[in-house]
Amino acid sequence: MRRGSPAARSGRASSRPAAAWLETQRRAGHDLPFNFVLVCPLLLVYEVGILWLGAPVRNGADLLLRRGFEALSERGFLLFNAVLALALGLSLVRVSRVGPRLVPAGPLLMAEGLLCALLLGPVVQWVGDQLGAALSAARDPGRDLALSAVLAVGAGVYEELVFRLLLMRGTLWLLRRVGGMHGIAAGVVAVAVSSLVFALFHHVGPGAEPFTSEAFAFRSLAGLLLAGLFAFRGLAVAVYAHAFYDLMLL
Repeated sequence: MRRGSPAARSGRASSRPAAAWLETQRRAGHDLPFNFVLVCPLLLVYEVGILWLGAPVRNGADLLLRRGFEALSERGFLLFNAVLALALGLSLVRVSRVGPRLVPAGPLLMAEGLLCALLLGPVVQWVGDQLGAALSAARDPGRDLALSAVLAVGAGVYEELVFRLLLMRGTLWLLRRVGGMHGIAAGVVAVAVSSLVFALFHHVGPGAEPFTSEAFAFRSLAGLLLAGLFAFRGLAVAVYAHAFYDLMLL
């Protein structure tokens, strides 16, 4: 058997670091504890911002989670915060034990979220224009800019936790374990359900936006794109893309 030429061997050797880097990025994107740690800076900005501004409002998905805990206990507020703190603690322990090699991938995943937001904006804007949906509906000129920015960050965190991590993954688990559905079909149904519920959520409850077919279709598309990011690149990229996109609307 003839050995490859020096140039060919050099090419194969140079491709190994790139392949290893891509594999690290892929693993980092799908490591849930590591992703939760990456999301925590945005969560901290949101929670501190709400307290600092004395805001009378919170993100709807945040309220949905909190009211669920309040239904379980009279001290639901404390229980909810305890669960968040426990999740962060366990995630930090796991990352410190098995994920130090993933740490350099963190800033790149955040940057990837920003890049996806920059790409997401024109796509959703173009479709919104075709549908006649007004992006100005997402802005509230009477609301303080700082509060709007804090709520945009909260939307990125809590809406991705509720609609992608809990609803999309939960639907996929039910379809596979209970419904016996496997393969691409289960994934398609889970993505569709999470995206449609995500869009509908913005039109229910006190202070919700009035329902229009254009706005519903607009947010359904955004939900599909974010679900794709979550499925292929993980929680952190979806959260940062969502938050940065909402911030760009301001």
